[in-house]
Amino acid sequence: MHLLDGNNLSGHLWGDSRNRKPILDLILDAYRNRRKRAILIFDGPPDPAVPRDRTVLGNVEVRLAPDGADLLITALARKHRGALVVTADAALAAACRGAGAATASPREYLERLEKRARAV
Repeated sequence: MHLLDGNNLSGHLWGDSRNRKPILDLILDAYRNRRKRAILIFDGPPDPAVPRDRTVLGNVEVRLAPDGADLLITALARKHRGALVVTADAALAAACRGAGAATASPREYLERLEKRARAV
């Protein structure tokens, strides 16, 4: 299980943590033919790219956290012990490691995705 801090990833890649569509498209493509599942978590209310609080699209579940993603990501890390949490937020990463998760920075994660794409 991979738990992805969507706003953090989006901000890291495009410098805009509010635009959900590019990161959503990237993650859906990356998990299209994989056995691994991912939960992509965004801060804030629904928008045209993510119209509901919870949406399942193949191996990717998209969750919205109107009151902030950090608490939801930490709770999911506790629930899915051994999950990989992807975030550049040092405090969130430490809390998730304390909950039994592994962590990776957006850069490390994107390098893994690129390596996997080249191997296919």
